[in-house]
Amino acid sequence: MPQHNRKIQLEAPTHTKTVRFLASAVSVDAEQKTSVVTITRTGKFFDPRYGHFEISTTMLQSMVNNFNKGVFGQDIFIDKAHNPSDGAAGTITRLFLDGNKLRGEVAWTPFGQELIEKKGYRYLSAEFIENFVSNEEPHTEFGPTLLAAGLVVRPCIKNLDRVELSEGEDFDGMQLISQQLAVQFSKESNVEKLLKLFKEALANKKLSESAISKWVDTAKKVLEGISDETQQKTLMANLQETALSLAETSPETVPNVTVNTSTGLTEEAVKSLFEKLEADKAKLLSDAQTKRDANVKLFTEQVNGTEGLSDGVKAKLLRSADLITAEMTEGQVKALATQQIVLGEELEAQTKLAGMGFQGGNGPMGSVVLASGHNANAMKLAEDVRKQLKQTSSFSNGSIRLSETVDPFVDKVLTLFDGQYNQQLNREYKVLNGEEGSISDAALPYAFRREVIREALHDMNILQLVAAETDPGAQSTTQIPYEERKPFKGRNDGLVFERGGIPKAGVQTRFDMAYVNAMKIAFNVSNELMHFTRVSGINWDAWGRHVASCSRILREIVVRRLANEMLRISDSLAAVPVNAENIASQLDGSNTVVKTSTFPVVRPHQVFDLQGNTVGNTSNPITIMFGSTEILPFDGTGNQASGTYYVLANCNLGYIQFVDETGEVVTPNETNATISYSRATNVAMFDIDLPADTKLEQHLNGLLRKIGNRKAVMKDDRFQAPNFLLMSNTLNDMCTNADQFIVSLKRDGSDTNGMGDLAAIKAMPAWSTNAPGIDLGDERILMGQRGTTHYRVAKAFSMSEMQEGRDPETGEMNGTKEAYGEEYNAIHTPKPLADRYTSVVVYSGTGR
Repeated sequence: MPQHNRKIQLEAPTHTKTVRFLASAVSVDAEQKTSVVTITRTGKFFDPRYGHFEISTTMLQSMVNNFNKGVFGQDIFIDKAHNPSDGAAGTITRLFLDGNKLRGEVAWTPFGQELIEKKGYRYLSAEFIENFVSNEEPHTEFGPTLLAAGLVVRPCIKNLDRVELSEGEDFDGMQLISQQLAVQFSKESNVEKLLKLFKEALANKKLSESAISKWVDTAKKVLEGISDETQQKTLMANLQETALSLAETSPETVPNVTVNTSTGLTEEAVKSLFEKLEADKAKLLSDAQTKRDANVKLFTEQVNGTEGLSDGVKAKLLRSADLITAEMTEGQVKALATQQIVLGEELEAQTKLAGMGFQGGNGPMGSVVLASGHNANAMKLAEDVRKQLKQTSSFSNGSIRLSETVDPFVDKVLTLFDGQYNQQLNREYKVLNGEEGSISDAALPYAFRREVIREALHDMNILQLVAAETDPGAQSTTQIPYEERKPFKGRNDGLVFERGGIPKAGVQTRFDMAYVNAMKIAFNVSNELMHFTRVSGINWDAWGRHVASCSRILREIVVRRLANEMLRISDSLAAVPVNAENIASQLDGSNTVVKTSTFPVVRPHQVFDLQGNTVGNTSNPITIMFGSTEILPFDGTGNQASGTYYVLANCNLGYIQFVDETGEVVTPNETNATISYSRATNVAMFDIDLPADTKLEQHLNGLLRKIGNRKAVMKDDRFQAPNFLLMSNTLNDMCTNADQFIVSLKRDGSDTNGMGDLAAIKAMPAWSTNAPGIDLGDERILMGQRGTTHYRVAKAFSMSEMQEGRDPETGEMNGTKEAYGEEYNAIHTPKPLADRYTSVVVYSGTGR
């Protein structure tokens, strides 16, 4: 037994580590000398004698259990001001929980009644020990135990109800309701008046009329067959306690009570009924806590999922979770989260303004305007870095270009980056100029990250074909404006006579919502690049090589996404579904690839939000069935279950390849296999196979005519003028072999450039793809109107802090550093603009 807990006295000792806590008011029946009192409640408190302490529901339940077991070894008394030697003011005869309150039935002595009525002891204080230990061997620990309670004059906690004596009445049963109701019971004893008072108590809790009506019906059932007035009051007292407790957590919930109308309620039935009510109440409280926990989880996910907020700001916002209740709907929780996120963005904005030199609690007055859009030191730093990089081998061999000027879009993205990392760029500028110490060799310089963006975007020719924009205010979505034009259908060619109706033009400006996604790629960087501890230690050749490689990877990813989006939206126009096409004959155990009967195949498209949740349904889905088993697409994560998956290997030619969960090819053997897909019709088909007695150069003139035909379709049928062609370098070279490019046979509008590459066909400039994995492949020529597809950057590409690289096989450090880069962007084409694209498929009928 712990020695510090031992204290021996001849009279009953006051236990160490006890806590006295003031509860609510006490009412005493002057004749029967009994009442029900609230002894204490749950909560967190502070007292100079005990410091911080907490009373929980678990502690209160322990007090009830220990009271029922007689753990303390004697009656629990109420005394005068916690002085037991003055005599007992009352005895606690019953202890029970009521929601978050500990309540007890008290039999008062004349001494206690005198203290309340004549001596001014109007408040009640509880005394308990946090862990009662028996003084007999083996000194068992029983946990929180109620020891006593005291009538006091000056409680440590103020603004509480006073103890009042009530009028006497004939009620000699157990009183379990408010004293005000007990007084009225002594005057009005019939059932109707009991129900009236019960109904008024529920109305004070702001319950709905339907809920009150259900509770009154339940009360009527409980009182059926009960003629004894005392039993009536006892039943109604218990029912009211249950109803008022449930009203705080589930106001519309009313338990179902079944009563035998012929026999009424026996004593055993009454006990069973209220045990059921207590169980229902406990379940509802548990359900309410579960619902609140779910709401808090939703709120936390909404706040933590917001990009652009620091961890410190998120922690401040999450404190508002204390305001969330179980009754709140999902919409209300999300509204609260949105409100807090807006507040967090304002805090972040104030922090950034402070970093720009604006001080004070209210920030700058008026509108903040940056004339150049860039931090001056950042511009000087970039100039110094490019000057050094021009001396490297990477610049000499053309791996990096380091142009003096950049496109307006690239300048906007760099402005975003400069704003995000203003302080870091300022410090690196001072380091390079010897004004400040050094940068840790574990940090990847921000000047390097900035140059990667500049080099990658500036060499991305495909940006000239799309609407490239920035939206620093975008969070999870961004609005894409577009103009929808329809042929004019006005009467009389637009002529309107006096008082005639004026027809509307067929041009409307609309907005399409695009979802922002995080584009992330990991890098492995050599330690030589990280050596940035002093100006003389910078290895500029290492910088040059890494700028070239990182910018190339970034460029290839963006080019691939943009080109694939343009082709997908083009193919989606007027796509025709093909259902349950039989492919079993191709799956004889020897083929890993099957071919669709028609082609090209439209690539399926699914929109995702930032958290990876799907938005809407998949457009142009592919469904492959082996018997009754659906074959899912291979996702490359390595987390798919063991089995067979499919890959759309070539959408131009309709090739479907089968692989296992690791990506290794497999050769299925199936007797019952079908595929459903969508076939693109917004195309022209050109078979490259040579007809008899035809030269290749002459045959390729037919390809140029196909391109001209698609241009005519767009202009005549859609009133759209295509102004670009996009194709692989292979197709670019193939087109230049046509007879039309021979000087003597050349037609106006089609030409090659000084390097012999294709410059234009039918006055449409030609661009070549410069990234692997593009769906155009060597079989498709895309044409369309520039600016139709949008590439919108919400957060400029940036790289994380470096960490030690490790061998993927052994896990050992390998002398490198690892980091990942991320850019938040949206690549989107409004669906109504699909008619601004078309394409030509170049294929070999015999080769397929």
